[in-house]
Amino acid sequence: MPTLPRRRLHGLHHRLGAQPGEQEGHGSRRCAHPAVDFLHQFPSLRLISGQPHHVPGHLGQARSPMKIRSALSALALPCVLACAGPLESPAFESSSTASIGDAVQNGDCVTQQVSAVAPGSGAGYPAPTAFPVNAGWEYEVTVQGTYFANDGLYADARYSSRFNGPWQDTPAHYESSGPTLLDLQFWDGAASAFVSPNWGAFSSSHTYSTRWTAASGQLRVRINDDYAGNNSGSLSVTVCHVLDHPSCPGDVQGPTLILHDSSAMTLECGLETWADPGAEAWDVACTPLEVHRYNAGSDASGPGPQTFAEGTYPVQYIAWNSVGTTVSAIRSVQVDDRRPPVLTLKGPANVTHTCGSPWVDPGVEAMDACYGDVTPAVRKTGEVNGWAAGTYQVVYEVTDSGGNSATPVTRTVQVARCPWE
Repeated sequence: MPTLPRRRLHGLHHRLGAQPGEQEGHGSRRCAHPAVDFLHQFPSLRLISGQPHHVPGHLGQARSPMKIRSALSALALPCVLACAGPLESPAFESSSTASIGDAVQNGDCVTQQVSAVAPGSGAGYPAPTAFPVNAGWEYEVTVQGTYFANDGLYADARYSSRFNGPWQDTPAHYESSGPTLLDLQFWDGAASAFVSPNWGAFSSSHTYSTRWTAASGQLRVRINDDYAGNNSGSLSVTVCHVLDHPSCPGDVQGPTLILHDSSAMTLECGLETWADPGAEAWDVACTPLEVHRYNAGSDASGPGPQTFAEGTYPVQYIAWNSVGTTVSAIRSVQVDDRRPPVLTLKGPANVTHTCGSPWVDPGVEAMDACYGDVTPAVRKTGEVNGWAAGTYQVVYEVTDSGGNSATPVTRTVQVARCPWE
């Protein structure tokens, strides 16, 4: 069976049943042993074995610390996972191959060339190209290429609202030896499950992309071109399993909880907002468990991290199964002021003052993203003698409560034209 390159998203999962520190394939580690206590120590991550060890990060980077609380049960052993972060778009590498007949999963991608086929008169259908997928999983479909016309005929782009429905004509389009007009269609399982917007005509070399959650075990793709005999080319269709968030490890033997993003986060006071990355939890056989949040901002137990006040805010996640076995994790959110205030002169930086009267300082304004108006904390050095000709400099400085100092600003005052000179 032919094989095609696949791009794999590397991830980390923890499994039960091995000795502490035992490696389980690339980027994984097992956890076991019933002696579990509530762990308060940062920054080391301690799994339920009670033995401290470093957790490898995503693609080889170190993981952030996590604070864990585990409640034991004689029936199941919970395990808490922390995922490297932040998790954004999947990081792929071309390292493995897979049969086209395999289901696209585990962050892999499969690419196939799809050629347009003329449906003929009436309700003929080109044969679809199949991509096996897993129902309930999120996928991204990308189509790229140009299909060229070799004639000056009218071509009817056609579409179908459902896989086995009749073809319907769209208005005719004139071709002049350029890219042809094609119709690209996707079906997910049942005839009534029409996937994605109909991208319609491929009028030039473009890349089209969309995401969807699979409804069944097969994605089918076809392209219609009424004048396929006169045209040439094919389109590259790539189907990727999206892993924006961690997936169930697959061998769960008790409640397991995974934090999305890092377990220790830092937000810039006054500039960044708190958005809870959330968590996922499963029981045996990857049965999803509801994750309860505390002090996440979306629950009644607390307002969540306040990004206009420096401090450390714990956000807790707890899940439990039907027999009461629980697992939990705490995300530590540090709101820190690392930006200095901004000092702005009021009035010009260079001033000429007529000798014989006191000079009035127009002052400065100092604003801080975290603490707001800090003008009262401004320090001024230098004085101006309005009765003595000369050049004077006044320097303004300010430091906020976080210890961040603004760039000093200077005003130059020229005292001139004294009556007695």
